[in-house]
Amino acid sequence: MLTLSFTPFPILESNRLLLRAVTVDDVNEVMELRGNPETMKFIPRPLVTSPEMALEHIAMISEKK
Repeated sequence: MLTLSFTPFPILESNRLLLRAVTVDDVNEVMELRGNPETMKFIPRPLVTSPEMALEHIAMISEKK
């Protein structure tokens, strides 16, 4: 049986893609994605309108590890 561990979240890399854990350095990217009404129209969460809200979202993701 295949055993996967995501604690800590691994860095997964291919020729075209890099997957890694979100960090506080990603605050601008989180704001851009979570603050875009078109992106969020099917996600029932409030729009991110400030860096503080983006950091709260990042913290929430990090706590779920």
